[in-house]
Amino acid sequence: GDLAPHGYPGDKATLTNTTTFEDLCPTKLLIMKRQAAFWKQHFPHTKLVFTLGNNDHFPKDKYWQPFITALGDVFHEEGLFTKKEHEMFTRYGSVYYDIDNLRFIALDFTLFTPG
Repeated sequence: GDLAPHGYPGDKATLTNTTTFEDLCPTKLLIMKRQAAFWKQHFPHTKLVFTLGNNDHFPKDKYWQPFITALGDVFHEEGLFTKKEHEMFTRYGSVYYDIDNLRFIALDFTLFTPG
């Protein structure tokens, strides 16, 4: 977890029922997109198992569906998620991988963080 930078300026943004993704600065998502492209370039034949940390969310420590959806789209566009993984991630914020008769479950523990 915690792929994104710590201390991001928008981490303490206040969400309301009318907040849209476009209301907030997309820099954190762009940084994660660049990281995803880097991983794909340097590890093209490696299955990466993602789990999010509290700093990977926008705002920090908040499970906000528009950001999860946008991040899932980035991972899918960069070829890090299959269609099935993309659907799981954008729906639940977590994903599992079946590799060689093993199931790896990447839970987003931010869902269990108070606040």
